[in-house]
Amino acid sequence: MKKNVDRRKKNKQTKQSKLSRQTKAKKTNVPVSQAKKRDNKQAREIKYARRSKITLAVLLLLLVIALGFSVYAYQRYTRLYQLEACLTCLEPAGEAKAAPEGEIAQGIRYKSADLGGKTYAEAVRTIENSEENLLKNLGSYSFIYSDNKDDVLRMTPYDLGLRLDIDAIMEEAIKESRKIFGRKVILNDAFRIDESAFQIGFAKLKDEVNQDGGEARAIDFNFETGEFVFEDEREERELLGEDKLERQIRDALTKKEFTKEIKLDVKISEAGKTAKELNELLGFVDSASTPIMSYSEARNLNVKLAADRIHGTIINPGESFSFHQTIGPMTQANGFVAAGVQDQYGNDSLGVGGGLCQPSTTLYIAAVRANMRIDVHNFHSTPVNYTPIGTDCMVSDWSDLVFTNTSDYPYVITAYFDGATLSFSFYGPANPDNAKIDLYVEELEQIKLDKEPIEEQNDDIPADTTEVKVAPRPNRHVKVYRNFYGTSGQLLKSELLYDHTYPGFEGVVYVNKKDADKTDPSSGEAAEIIYYEEAPDGSLIPVYRTKEGETARPTSPPPIGG
Repeated sequence: MKKNVDRRKKNKQTKQSKLSRQTKAKKTNVPVSQAKKRDNKQAREIKYARRSKITLAVLLLLLVIALGFSVYAYQRYTRLYQLEACLTCLEPAGEAKAAPEGEIAQGIRYKSADLGGKTYAEAVRTIENSEENLLKNLGSYSFIYSDNKDDVLRMTPYDLGLRLDIDAIMEEAIKESRKIFGRKVILNDAFRIDESAFQIGFAKLKDEVNQDGGEARAIDFNFETGEFVFEDEREERELLGEDKLERQIRDALTKKEFTKEIKLDVKISEAGKTAKELNELLGFVDSASTPIMSYSEARNLNVKLAADRIHGTIINPGESFSFHQTIGPMTQANGFVAAGVQDQYGNDSLGVGGGLCQPSTTLYIAAVRANMRIDVHNFHSTPVNYTPIGTDCMVSDWSDLVFTNTSDYPYVITAYFDGATLSFSFYGPANPDNAKIDLYVEELEQIKLDKEPIEEQNDDIPADTTEVKVAPRPNRHVKVYRNFYGTSGQLLKSELLYDHTYPGFEGVVYVNKKDADKTDPSSGEAAEIIYYEEAPDGSLIPVYRTKEGETARPTSPPPIGG
């Protein structure tokens, strides 16, 4: 339909043009054929003129575009020239570099890092900040060190010192920026081996492969069954051919072989005994007990708290036990309370943690009997009443009890306290040669101090009399041995542990120097003290002279301090 309309319109225009030419020919008396030629010529001239104008406009537009592009290219070239020129001024790799001027062309990327429009320094920081992420997906090395498929150690090229060669990447970025603009460019990979990072990664690889072998390690103790709970035993592994392995890794990194299996040369020794085998070798070793000599609720609370915290302690081969580290600080914040303590002069007072020397003493005796190596031990200033002389162990803010398990097997310590007796037991391997071990103390001598007792004025006693406050003590010299006895009781060997002297003390007496009649303490008759006589327990007993010149002694000895 539309075509028919256009055809009729065109025929109408042709008729009108023909009538127009005929009309003009009549008016000018020019033949119709000549008029037609003239009209065609004029039409051609108009058409050529119009084309010339269009051509000229296009040429002018192209000239403007070319000039603009030339200016832009000149400016870009100038900046790139400055950037490239600065590269020749950079200091050697590894040292500080001055950041060149200029920008990287749009569309230039290194992997996922967009460098377009960034200055040199900005582009370098972009790559540095994403270096690890850019490298983590390159691949990984599988280091196989046994026939077990699970014994595989995996490390990435980045773990083994592979780093981006940022200088080479930036040089390519600059060169690409000078080419045709507007195209997208993905820069080529450029890598280097960071020697320091390589050595760290290689050392980590060796540490992961090398392993000291050992028995299963005790981690708990089942009190119901009397058996230890172990973690798995460990086989011994030793990496061989380290130089060859290092060359293999460096060669793979250099050739960009980032996914590879490498078989390691490893010497593997058999693992130690299993948990079952160990439990068959372990059992009760020995114990020690001490009596509670005087009841004190506060003292018993401290003793029980220490026993509870020591109960169940496991000491694996080579490990040490510390009394202080196990029970914690002797403070109220740690649960301990004030209880009776006595100083070296026999003065009674209260101290937080009073009574803790009995757990330390009892545990010390048990540790000696279990063949522990005693590392830290201190005696009291005077023997205590709950254990024989030479077998005590004093703990305080400055004094600890420390011993070490030198065997190849674990031990566990158990504790028992019922308010009347305190006991510690050791479970572990049997003593060497199944020996029975015990402390043996040899008391060599007692040296009486050639000193008068310290006098303290006391108006509460009768005038011109004296009263013993703290009995004097002689120096007491002992040697402490660890003895090993056979099954029939024969002495197998003896180890000297300590050669110790408990320091003596001259004692303290109350005096009242007011004048008064001297009386015999038993008869009330006038008397005077003529000398002091040493009692079997080391105390001094005053001897009196009566008015008749006879001597008399008190019916009972004075109280004993310490």
